[in-house]
Amino acid sequence: MPAVLASFEVCSWALGPGREQLELTYAVEHPTLGRHRLVERIALPVAVPADIAAGEPFDRAATLLAVAAGVSYFKVAAPTSVSFGEGLALDPSGRAAMSALYDEGLREFSYANRLGLPRPVGLPPAAGSRTGGGAGGAGRGRLLIPIGAGRDSSLLAAVLGAAAAGVAAEPPLLLAIGDNPYAARVAAATGLDLVVAGRVIDPGLLELNARGAFNGHVPVTAINSLVAVIVACATGCRSVVMANERSASQPTRIVDGVEINHQYSKSFAFERLLRAALEPSGIDYFSALRPWGELPIAAAFARAPRAVHEAFMSCNRAFVRDPSRRSAGWCGDCPKCRSVYLSLAPFMDPAELVSIFGRDLLADAAQTAGFLDLVHPDAKPFECVGEIDEARVAAALLAADDRWRAHPVVGALAAAAPPPTSATDAFVRSAGHAVPPDVLDVLAAAVDPPAEIAAQRLAALATR
Repeated sequence: MPAVLASFEVCSWALGPGREQLELTYAVEHPTLGRHRLVERIALPVAVPADIAAGEPFDRAATLLAVAAGVSYFKVAAPTSVSFGEGLALDPSGRAAMSALYDEGLREFSYANRLGLPRPVGLPPAAGSRTGGGAGGAGRGRLLIPIGAGRDSSLLAAVLGAAAAGVAAEPPLLLAIGDNPYAARVAAATGLDLVVAGRVIDPGLLELNARGAFNGHVPVTAINSLVAVIVACATGCRSVVMANERSASQPTRIVDGVEINHQYSKSFAFERLLRAALEPSGIDYFSALRPWGELPIAAAFARAPRAVHEAFMSCNRAFVRDPSRRSAGWCGDCPKCRSVYLSLAPFMDPAELVSIFGRDLLADAAQTAGFLDLVHPDAKPFECVGEIDEARVAAALLAADDRWRAHPVVGALAAAAPPPTSATDAFVRSAGHAVPPDVLDVLAAAVDPPAEIAAQRLAALATR
């Protein structure tokens, strides 16, 4: 009997009868686990208007979402190609974005499962460029901000919410994907409206994982971004505004000359590909914090209202799917907690950070090894953490700060962390972004002043 080959098909997408749910259907063939039909359901906060649902721009966005969300089911068998069901097609720009997602976006998964790198995945040929008018309306319209309630999206909501009149006729609309009590807290702290979409993963996927199917990291930001585009179509928003910053473009690890980036779908490279794929849909997609790194954003966040400090949550363990493994707030003992703490510490007093995190991470000598991982390229965690040079800059600032220098972890960082290659560059605004000028002006007014103060402080240290 011939061996069964692995295969994966993105079968279809369909709106439910009330146009409030999107169903994404997949078929996966595993050599030993057999063939399975899996359906993911996207619950929308409002019904998609009938005229929008019938249009080419919505078809484009829904097709991109179906292919992007397919990475979760593709990895069951991880074949070398993907097929599409009848009626599904990508134009050249859409195919380019999805090809990158299935290769670069899945490199961490491929690396963890020893599947070889790079591992390009074949997609069906492009079906020719399609054109389509906007998703309705003219001008930028209302901004839709997907929010996970982390430091960056909370800052973006606070700044754009306070300056709404400068960029749109209405205040931004916040979008949470999944049940997220911290997003509700940030919405309350900023006074912005919040809508919620839901992703219901086919339970068959978890069963296959338990039976030995491949499993691992997927580029979830790409999926959430396209859910946001669908919600934008449904709500009349014309811009999806992300909070991905410059640090997301730095590879997490380089293995045999191949870059592996845990944050690939947050990177500027992927943003440009997705912008091009979405352009005919009339939805503008960009990251408003892209010009800045983690430290200038942290400096600006330190000056945000106290209500925002009390509301945000960047600990990944607070969001794990399994309630028995989920932390009740900041766990204080994961790479994400350490990275956020290290970024904020140069701009806040110890007491302020303790009031947020519940304890002083830099005073805990047991945390030293975890903090040192943030400053060494061969140990950088596969998490959404900042650039290595930024962590080294933060360590240098803390070592010269009377509020922090006596903390044991700060002393260990000062002794072991290599010096930053270009300290003041951490606070320079980058030209590599796609932020519209009016939105950039609003963000620059909030981020640039504290960044300039921090850069001056670094320069003063260098002259001592």
